[in-house]
Amino acid sequence: MRAAEIGRKSGLRYIYAGNLPGEVGDLENTRCPNCQQLLIERHGYLITGYHLTSNGCCPSCAARIPGRWASEFQGQITAHPYVPRTRCSLFSILGSSLSI
Repeated sequence: MRAAEIGRKSGLRYIYAGNLPGEVGDLENTRCPNCQQLLIERHGYLITGYHLTSNGCCPSCAARIPGRWASEFQGQITAHPYVPRTRCSLFSILGSSLSI
């Protein structure tokens, strides 16, 4: 959250914090920098809403949004989008594990 705030204060327009699904408020989503219209809605890395025009513009104010956009949302790139777990295990070269 702190990194996202630093980015916003530094002038970054597309801050995205998807590594804490459901815990970062609106930072999971992409909004138009011009009018704040919701453009890409997410939960973690899973896209749940796609609201761009066919030419990659905001449907509310027609601002051009940088990126490569499809005319409509065609589903996730992977069959199983990555949604981080709350705990994971790291394995060392000695074979022991450490949970974080």
